[in-house]
Amino acid sequence: MHKDNRMDTLPEIDQLALVDADTPNCDQNDLNLLDHKLKNLLEVLYNFNKQLVHVFHKPSIIYIDCKNLREERQIDNNNIVLLYIKKKDIQLVRNNCNQKELNRVLKQLNMSDEELLCKCEDDDFARLLSGRISINASRQGAKDEAYVLFKCNITSSSVGIFISNLSNNQYRPSRDGKIINISEYKKMKKHDCLKSFDGRISGKINGWLFAKITFSSGGHQDNVFDEAHQMCRWVIKYSESNLLFVILIDTDLKKQFDNLKNTYSNPNLLITNHIGLQEYFINNF
Repeated sequence: MHKDNRMDTLPEIDQLALVDADTPNCDQNDLNLLDHKLKNLLEVLYNFNKQLVHVFHKPSIIYIDCKNLREERQIDNNNIVLLYIKKKDIQLVRNNCNQKELNRVLKQLNMSDEELLCKCEDDDFARLLSGRISINASRQGAKDEAYVLFKCNITSSSVGIFISNLSNNQYRPSRDGKIINISEYKKMKKHDCLKSFDGRISGKINGWLFAKITFSSGGHQDNVFDEAHQMCRWVIKYSESNLLFVILIDTDLKKQFDNLKNTYSNPNLLITNHIGLQEYFINNF
């Protein structure tokens, strides 16, 4: 049996064929019906076009190697110091290194700044020195979260949602249910507030982000999840229905992370990592 390979027509188009405005028997009711069906068809085509645009212009997810962010930044810190050592610019060296460690090196070697720079004409010595006196990346944790938010914003902004980094203590939740700025925070006792927000969401939806990167258990890592639980409980109790609160944690601590996600359920609360956050915005906006 021969199969008709022609594309099936939309039902709305077939319906239009029933009415022809040029036929002698066409009255006003027929014209009104034709007009109504044309409007319906245009609406169908418009919605279909919007779906095509969303599919073919869907933004790509940016994947970040969060575990190695700090290691990469340490290499950058080392290279910056090495660059200024080779330029023999002691002021720029001091501005970009751990000055206390530099002073310890000078004392151990019994050298002046100038003598140390001359010693750095030996390339191997210069590299060893830059690694010793550069700023420890593990003490710059806030820069990791800022980098992740910056990358997530590249994706989210393409769907009309904007993520901005917040400076330390700029905004934070108080234990009585308010979101306060730094001026208000200075007038309060520290234990009357939770940890500050790391980012703010605006555009098609408004909200706040608590962002942390933590790998391997113990010490600070355990504190991160304690702080996240406190933030979630605050959101459940006080959040406004028109705001989205994101608990953004990139971690290899699956047990603690899953426990956090499974403990709380609220339409205003999203507990995820940087991949899940981008997927949420792409799929919902």
